[in-house]
Amino acid sequence: MKRVIIFLDELYHKRKEGEVVSKYSSGSFFIDLKFKKSFLLPVADSSEIDEGSVTTRIVDSKVYSLGEWSSVISFFKSYMKKENRQKINFTINEALKEADVVWVRTPSFLGNMIARQAIKKNKKVLVHVAGDIREAWKNEKYNGVKRIFAFLLSYYLHWEQKKIFQKENVVGYFTGSALFDMYQSKKKYFFVDTLIRLSDMVFSNKSNDREGLRLLFVGRLTEDKGIWVLLKVFEKLVKTEKLSLTIIGFGPEEVGIQTFIKEKGLLPFIDFRGFVPNHKLSTFFKSHDLFVMPSTLSEGFPRVIIEAWSYGLPVLSTRVGGIDGLGRDGENIIFCEKNSMDSLEYKINMALSQSDLLNKIKMNLERDRSDISYEYFKELVEKEIFNHEV
Repeated sequence: MKRVIIFLDELYHKRKEGEVVSKYSSGSFFIDLKFKKSFLLPVADSSEIDEGSVTTRIVDSKVYSLGEWSSVISFFKSYMKKENRQKINFTINEALKEADVVWVRTPSFLGNMIARQAIKKNKKVLVHVAGDIREAWKNEKYNGVKRIFAFLLSYYLHWEQKKIFQKENVVGYFTGSALFDMYQSKKKYFFVDTLIRLSDMVFSNKSNDREGLRLLFVGRLTEDKGIWVLLKVFEKLVKTEKLSLTIIGFGPEEVGIQTFIKEKGLLPFIDFRGFVPNHKLSTFFKSHDLFVMPSTLSEGFPRVIIEAWSYGLPVLSTRVGGIDGLGRDGENIIFCEKNSMDSLEYKINMALSQSDLLNKIKMNLERDRSDISYEYFKELVEKEIFNHEV
């Protein structure tokens, strides 16, 4: 049976011998895949992570620890120290010795480095591109010299990734059609590491024939997620239309949003929930009429859209991150223009006035549910591993 080394640039915490956990969910996708697997991860020795925020638990697989970091900056600070650099390089080399196939999740400086080394060792390399690295420097956490460094590094990594995909034994997995079209690879797939299985999908037979709309927003509360555009449109529409809005998430705009809701007299219409654990989101997906994601930032295909779809919840979104790789306007999604209050207002009004549109989308989602399932994307990975030829 093939041995696969899986690199994820996401911090894990050591709980006890043989167990590491993380608040990130990417690793969970691999737990039940039917091949021998080892993980190559940044791991903190401390177990200081709230149990309620744990989404991935690796118990029965070998883990190669690369040390601890939680950001690009903290990685480079660690890697600049000779002792740490030697340890990381040694660990990578040891892991690659046992690998038949290497999975690398990018964008990641270390991910690119591991991919290059695996290619040199004549390994088959599966590269998952989960986001557009060229956008990373725009993150609000970077400023001054750090922002300049992040900008230069982003474009260097993008150039390096393009070179990696030119190699013969590299297969690309791209989260979003924009990323799929960006890189030229001899074999590539549209891919989302969703955890939603066919058995988890719940589709209501009830048609959307009641008055008004219950809107839902789930995401990090930052300006680039379009939350302010949504709030201002909602403030205008709620004066004449029967609407409610539930907001789930946390982030730097949280206090400002709560102040806005209170000052504008929107408390009776907006349910601000803050952070809600992943396993409790299903209640909200089932009880709302329209999921709204007016993001302005290019990113990979947001997994939260798959989650909403898996409960038959229609989605209103901007065309960012290659969402139209799976989304077809008016068929399984409603698209609006980014940074446009007029466009968002028009599309919400459309959903209000055309109840048959939402019902049509719900029926199409149920019909096509296998194409967005864990089982579908799992098969895309396993077939490349079991057809391994170098």
